[in-house]
Amino acid sequence: MTIWVAVVIGLAQAVALFPGISRSGITIAAALALGMHRRIAAQYSFFIAIPTILAATGVQSLSLVGHRDGFSIGAEAYWAAFFVSAAVGAAALWGVLKLLYRARFRVFAVYVVLFGVFILIFQPDLSDPLSSTRCPSRRSRWSCATTSTPMRG
Repeated sequence: MTIWVAVVIGLAQAVALFPGISRSGITIAAALALGMHRRIAAQYSFFIAIPTILAATGVQSLSLVGHRDGFSIGAEAYWAAFFVSAAVGAAALWGVLKLLYRARFRVFAVYVVLFGVFILIFQPDLSDPLSSTRCPSRRSRWSCATTSTPMRG
């Protein structure tokens, strides 16, 4: 692999910042378009996710530690959630890689299309994610979950 192939795949990964774009899907598609073998494209796509996942975990962990609104989570609960989510994520990754290795992109494509149609129909109302009616803390939009309601109109 050349540096330019890595740069193009990295730029494809940046496109996934737009809502609805699958990071792994776009990087695998870019790698395949550049002539990579299916297995290597899938492995590379998931390998380059590691820094992103670690950074997101670090940011979320720091927000939990620094929360000032009386929210606290014990270390045991934090680590239990971490290990359970890591195990579930690894199992899901194993399943996705099995599908990719067997060239069953149609299964994944049908899932993505159906999920996309579902999201278009039941699009959450995110017009004011920091509204005090939804979230008592206005410090960060990630401080609490927003409610998902179908759009009207």
